Amino acid sequence: MKTSRLSLLAAGALVAMVGGCHSSARPAPPTVALALDRSGLDSVMGRQWDGDASPIPRGRPQSAWLIDFRNDSSPVFGVSIHVARGRRLLTFARVVRQSRQLPVWVTLDAAWLPPLRRGFRIASRCRYERTVDEQVLALVRYTDTNWFTDVRAAWRANPGTGRIEVADTRGLSCENEGWGG
Repeated sequence: MKTSRLSLLAAGALVAMVGGCHSSARPAPPTVALALDRSGLDSVMGRQWDGDASPIPRGRPQSAWLIDFRNDSSPVFGVSIHVARGRRLLTFARVVRQSRQLPVWVTLDAAWLPPLRRGFRIASRCRYERTVDEQVLALVRYTDTNWFTDVRAAWRANPGTGRIEVADTRGLSCENEGWGG
């Protein structure tokens, strides 16, 4: 009996489909580009801006976290997310002075965050095992729990280098600050 290439391909596809139906493996998580996208942000680096403004033209602040303080409790470094042109910009900045009771920041580093798909969010209070690391924020899958454990990507604002770096997601969980409230 002569077997055609088409029948072999059809048989292979059928085996693959049947094998896939009985597979107990979890579906792979969506891929997220971990490399930081700094494209088009040269004008943002080194820019000074008031605490209630944005370092990017037509941008608006969405959220912010202070990550380092002086002994007198005044902020030294902060991380913020700004929305501009439908994208989220992550900035890492240092306080340079006070103006009108607001800190004036200088941008040390900035990067575009990946688009948020349905069911995902950015979380800012993260921990490795039981140690909170205020310098880390992460892309997490939303669950109605106290801690998000499905962390897809993470970034660290490093005061030592003045850069935003890709952080390890192993053992990382982030607090669902709106949970239970």
